[in-house]
Amino acid sequence: MLRFGPRSGGGWQVTSQGGELRWPVWTGNIFSHTPMPGTGHTVVAWSGWFDEDAQPESGVFHHDPRTWAGEGWDHLEARLDEVLPQFEAADARLLLRPHVRHVVSDAPSIRKVLERFDSPALGIFFEPAAMLTAAMVDDASDHLTRLIEAVLQGPIGPDRVQAFFLTGAERPARGEVYPEHDDLLVPAPMTRGAIGYHDLLGVLRATGPYPWPIVLYDEDVDAQLDMLRQAGVLPSEPAQA
Repeated sequence: MLRFGPRSGGGWQVTSQGGELRWPVWTGNIFSHTPMPGTGHTVVAWSGWFDEDAQPESGVFHHDPRTWAGEGWDHLEARLDEVLPQFEAADARLLLRPHVRHVVSDAPSIRKVLERFDSPALGIFFEPAAMLTAAMVDDASDHLTRLIEAVLQGPIGPDRVQAFFLTGAERPARGEVYPEHDDLLVPAPMTRGAIGYHDLLGVLRATGPYPWPIVLYDEDVDAQLDMLRQAGVLPSEPAQA
């Protein structure tokens, strides 16, 4: 079990349960900057956006159709052509983190980028709830189930997914979003937010357990672990003597 939490000095990181750093979470824009690989290290990164008002550390990205159209794909492919050889040379791995406002935004785009770049240096930091908008919340259980099944059972294959970031989703903080973009969601612990607790529980029961390491927000961890046990994703704790 891994944890996703704030990093000292700003930004985010993925740590072990004991607090040891596993992977830094890079919040730069791969369209214009380069995540630097350390020898043998893994870096988590967004897949790129055009929105100049984005707040990547908060997970706030506004609608820009260029991102998932041809222009966005051209930018991402050109950058990966440049970046991935650096990761391969360093025996490092770049994990793209999908988002509904980014180039890699759903199951078909995950499949597309992995087929285009058949490299051991490229993987996916799979976060299904990040691929939802507020308009999808009422049918969240269906959307999430189909996303997970597409990765588990479809041609993508679970071996290219390095970790499964299990989250809920909530509305952005006041002042972080313009009225014309009021369908945004940002990640939250599974126990909080716009997606119903029992909806998420049903998704976990229907699709788990999982072949990947699970990542949880480093907040309300005990309650999230209890949710995973209820769903059968984790074994029940032994009875206390």
